Amino acid sequence: RWFGFRFHLRGKKHQRLENLRSVRQSQEVRSIFVSGFQKGTTAMELSTYFETYGKVINVVMDKDKGVYAIVELQDEEILQKVLAEPQHSLGGQKLRVKPREKKDFRYTPPKKQGSAKREQLSPEKLAQSICQVDDVDAQMALMVQLFEFSESEQRLRDLLVKLFQEVFSEFFPESVILPFGSSVNGFSVSGCDLDLFLDLEKTKNFQASAKETDKPQGQEEAMEVE
Repeated sequence: RWFGFRFHLRGKKHQRLENLRSVRQSQEVRSIFVSGFQKGTTAMELSTYFETYGKVINVVMDKDKGVYAIVELQDEEILQKVLAEPQHSLGGQKLRVKPREKKDFRYTPPKKQGSAKREQLSPEKLAQSICQVDDVDAQMALMVQLFEFSESEQRLRDLLVKLFQEVFSEFFPESVILPFGSSVNGFSVSGCDLDLFLDLEKTKNFQASAKETDKPQGQEEAMEVE
């Protein structure tokens, strides 16, 4: 069983997770962080502007306040052209354009419960990074970017839950793997724990019904007569 589990980890799902990481890294190295534009500026307007330098793959807007955007370009050559421009402006507003942060400063939870000290983001490095940003809104956006729970991490966790569900279903039919805590309540940060609960209630019912089915017919008739 254990060998099969390890083999399963090396299979298609594991490869898919590795592919997701590669895609994420590729997107980061050819993306830019843009702020300073007027509120109400659309993704299409930003895309049209940066397409003067080359093909734009995607524009992700800050969905809460619209104070920043991540612009994904086709390749690093286009990115260098954009960064070489001394000043960008759109609609009379000066834009602040810089390479997308690669999340070097990440919160790391303790490896073991009860450890003396958890590894934390260095306050000095965080302060340095924040001081390079011009206004409070952009600083808040940077904080979100540094600590946010990324799409790739969410996909990784979803696949892990499915994997555990498949494995435990072999041993405990009708069992259910349920994530709980920060993974589902919206308070998750990058690198946080994945809390899982193994619900065996339906397994008990399944086992009880299986025992009833396995009883000899004569025994069932005797019970009915009594």
